[in-house]
Amino acid sequence: MSATRRARHVALGGDYFPEAGRTWAIQDITRMPELTLALVRRGYTDGETQQILGLNLMRLYARVWKGARG
Repeated sequence: MSATRRARHVALGGDYFPEAGRTWAIQDITRMPELTLALVRRGYTDGETQQILGLNLMRLYARVWKGARG
């Protein structure tokens, strides 16, 4: 599977951050630029990085909410 196909199916949820009581590699939201740089350094395009950091969740929410209204 290509990186592009993988990027389309990955997202960071709100529970990724310690405010939800979990500890991860990124201790707080102020370190998100480091994650962004890590994705770029690993060859993800700007578009793929944007998908991972939020656009994929927005796409999912739009599909779910559309179905809930149906």
